Order: sequence, then C-alpha cells, then structure tokens
Amino acid sequence: MSFIPIDFEFVNSPMIMINFFLNRTTMTHKPIFITMLGLITLITLTGVKGYANVNTSMKMTSPDTLTDNEADRGTRLIDIDGYNIELKSFSPGQTMSSIMLSQGLDNKTVHKASQKAKNILEINDLPSGLTYIVARQTRAPLEIKYLILNVFPDRSVVIDLENSSDVFWGKVKTKTQSKRVAGNIQSSFWKTMKRHGIKTKHILQLMALFNSRIKFDKMTPQDDFDITFEEHKTNNTVIRTGEILSVKITVNGERISAFRFEHHGSASYYDEKGKNLSSAFLDSPVQYKKITSSFLAKREHPILNRPKRHPAIDFGAPEGTPVMSVGDGVIEKIGYSNTAGNFIEVNHANSYKTRYLHLSAFSDDIQDGSKINKGRVIGYVGSTGIATGPHLDFRISKNSRFIDFLSDELPEGTPVDKDCFEAFIKIVQKYSKEVRK
Repeated sequence: MSFIPIDFEFVNSPMIMINFFLNRTTMTHKPIFITMLGLITLITLTGVKGYANVNTSMKMTSPDTLTDNEADRGTRLIDIDGYNIELKSFSPGQTMSSIMLSQGLDNKTVHKASQKAKNILEINDLPSGLTYIVARQTRAPLEIKYLILNVFPDRSVVIDLENSSDVFWGKVKTKTQSKRVAGNIQSSFWKTMKRHGIKTKHILQLMALFNSRIKFDKMTPQDDFDITFEEHKTNNTVIRTGEILSVKITVNGERISAFRFEHHGSASYYDEKGKNLSSAFLDSPVQYKKITSSFLAKREHPILNRPKRHPAIDFGAPEGTPVMSVGDGVIEKIGYSNTAGNFIEVNHANSYKTRYLHLSAFSDDIQDGSKINKGRVIGYVGSTGIATGPHLDFRISKNSRFIDFLSDELPEGTPVDKDCFEAFIKIVQKYSKEVRK
C-alpha cells in the first residue's frame, strides 16, 4: 500500500514556523531565520489592525489540462463547473468519516468510501487546515456528487459518491486568472500578505528572495507592495492559488522587484536586469515532515548497529511522496543496490552531483541520460534497501566530495539567457505598466 503526503497551510502557529526554519535554514540563509524570528515575535505580541489600499485586476488564461505524465499515472480530469461548490477545511480532530457523516451521508456509504480511500490515502493522518471540496448536484442540492480532498496543489483524492463511492486521483478543471493586489504595509508584512490572500509558502519565498535587501520586521505604512499571482477558479470559486508572477516592494523609497520567467523548461525569479534571485538548487528535494538524520561524519547505524559515515540528509516523509531533482541536470544512473535500494544519480553543472536513495519507484518517463529540470519529479519516497522506514536519503557532492546540503554554500541560479532576454524584457514591461495604472 502506498501513502501520499499532505500539502496544507501550516503556518498559523509561530512555533511551527520556528521549527520549519530550524530544519530548513542553511548557514548562508541564517539571516532569513533571524528576520523570521523577529517577525514571528512581532506577529505574536502585536494585535494592531490596519488595512491596505487594494487595487485588483483579473486576467483570464486557458483552462487546466492533464499533462501526459498525469494521464499515464491514472489521474482523471474532473469538471465541477455547474455544481454547487463548498470549499472547506479540516478542523482539529476531524476525520474523513466525520466530515462525510456531517454532510448527511449514511454509515454504509461512509464505511465503503473510507475502505476504498485507504488504498491511496492515510485517512487517519489528515491534518487540520487541509482543504476539501463538496460538490453537489444543482438539480438535487442535497445529493453530493464529489468529495474532493486537496492533498496536493494540483492533484486531489476524489470520492465519487454517485458511482459506488469510487475513489481515485483527480485534477479539478479550473480556469487560471492573474490577480493583482497592491497597497501599503499595515501592522506587519506577514499580516498584510495573509490579509490579501498570499499563501504561506509564497510569503516565505518572498522573504527568502529579498532577505538580503529588506528588513521585513522594520517595514512601515510608508512602504508599499504590488504583487500579481495566479488563482485557479471553477464556478467563480477559488480552488487554489498558483505561482507569484511578479512582485514589487518599495522600502524607504527604493523599489525592489522580482519577475517569474520560464525558459528552457525551468522557471525562476529574476530582477529587472535578468539576474537570478534564486539558488541553483531547490531548498529541499521533497515535501517532508521532519529531518530524521543530519549530515554526520559518523553515526551509529540503526540497522547495522555499528558506526558508519552518513554524508546525507534523511528527509522523513510518507511512502509515495514525490521526489524532485533539486536542480537542472542529466540523469547519470537509475539503479538498485542492496543497501541504497532504488536510487537515482543526477549530474549538475559545475561538478555537482546529487543522489536520491531508498525510493519506492521511479518516474515512468526518465532513463539514464535524460535531461531534467529543477523541480522535475523523478521518483517517490520509499524504504527499499537497508532502511528503518520510508524516507529520502539525499546526498550532494562537489568535485566528488560530499557536502552538507543544509549548511554549505550552494551556487546561485544562472541569469536569463541572452537568446531569451527579449522575451524576459516583455514580461518586465508588462507588469511595470500595470504598476503605473
């Protein structure tokens, strides 16, 4: 049985935020943690209310479709436009069964759906804050067609209650709009962003991008922001937010900008001159619950019961959690060994190499020699080889010497390529014009 991870808004607790940064902050990013800690204290101790002046604009783009990889893995496209939709979230102590019972479903239906859901979902481990959709027939508003659990940003567990409580992976068909919010900082940067619908992961992303130039805990109402981001909607209901497309923040009269630009199959954030504001590598190759073992010269091996070198970071995550390549590169080897289990080795620029061990499975469409982009899913968390339980053993080396992914300095991202610079400038001009409106 394979279980999958949960993606949800985890930051209503300052302590969770502190733990998040203790686990993820590298030596080169320590100032981010210090800034965040000050901001968390500010959020916790202050209760000042304020409101930003908001100017919003919407632009429609094409509807979502399934990628070839999603279709190959059995994901179905679900169209709930025209249904009566309720978007809710799990409260502490709620379970999938209690939610279905609260919606008026009988015990037999609830039991049947729960049993089927166990094949793909750990139903007893659904966190508070996880969103779900109840889709009802317009012709019979008391009848529920779908119960949809939004466990991933773009992939959900769908329970079809009109079809023998069938349970499957689905992707809700939506229309993507760009939404712009602008105004002045009120109370704090964090509270202002949350008030205008910016998700936690994006706030953290902004703070990491601008950490060296902005003291977020020192911002005042004289400082302003202008942010454009994606919203995915169906039936006039926002199902989820997408990527931040552009951000402009003015602090002490200085405007600082970032623009999302994708070229050669990889997306990153750049300033108006095309300088990459992101690292060449992701912060993590997997959405993890905790770091179960750090980079150590030696440790007592939990199975072999003897001291053994551990030049890796162990990310604890449920079996089946997608594993991503941390950077652009070429797959050198996909294989299996008695100790590492299923593993993948990826070569990157400047003599960097990454290794991903104990995988439960590989992505279907990769092989030795495949070129991959940063963020590409290459496999899934497992416990193959010598392992006490599901986790990702992640290793990175430079010139054949292992380095600590969480503390050693890593390379910056590359700037916009010259052959794509004209297209990039058009993106900059597009969002700069919107600011002047």
